[in-house]
Amino acid sequence: MIDRFSFMRTGVVTSVNPFFVLVDVGDTVIEAAYVVQSRPSVNDLVAVIRQGATWFVLGTSSATGGNGIENGSFELVTDIGTPSSWTLYNVTNTAFFTSIEDTEEAVDGTRLLEVVAATALTSTSIVYSSPMAVAPGDVVELSAYVNGYYPSPSPNTADGDLRALWFANALDAYPTTSAADTVIEAFTNIPELEDTPMRSLSGTATVPAATNAVRVGLRSVLLDGTGLHWDFATARIVG
Repeated sequence: MIDRFSFMRTGVVTSVNPFFVLVDVGDTVIEAAYVVQSRPSVNDLVAVIRQGATWFVLGTSSATGGNGIENGSFELVTDIGTPSSWTLYNVTNTAFFTSIEDTEEAVDGTRLLEVVAATALTSTSIVYSSPMAVAPGDVVELSAYVNGYYPSPSPNTADGDLRALWFANALDAYPTTSAADTVIEAFTNIPELEDTPMRSLSGTATVPAATNAVRVGLRSVLLDGTGLHWDFATARIVG
């Protein structure tokens, strides 16, 4: 049988009518049917499945709302191969980052972020997003997916964590922050599992005082010959 398998993607609803919705999935807008009794609303985050040429909305996320950061699936790429609206900050030693095509591993869209060590020394780096406007006391939800990447024989020793980076205004760049980073969720010795989904990191944080912008931070701690793959980073205000 052709197209006998289905697969799932996530995206944000941009339009709703009595017959279908339009869903932005990795900057590609698709038309999907939905269950009449659970009609989505514009800006809902939904899961959609496809079999053959037919898309269907599986359900709406409990944390609804659009993604507050740009290029969260790393689909938009600069002329040097790095993802648009994302910046690399090397904390110790040096790592490289790039947006790569990987239709098998990517959670959303067809590309993901690859971060690799550039020296034999342990590198610690943070790749951070465009800013999202917030106010002190807001509750924000951050999420991202991660997998290990070991192009040469090496133990699964890469560590990663998802962080909220706080700024007094949207023009400030890391490490000019308004408060200490908040670690949303951490993962040590991340395995490389080629045939299984990437692992999700997620959680919430309360915006601290004197803070008007948040950026998603993807922190990678890598030995020589190791790397991490990241995908579908999101941020939204939930309270």
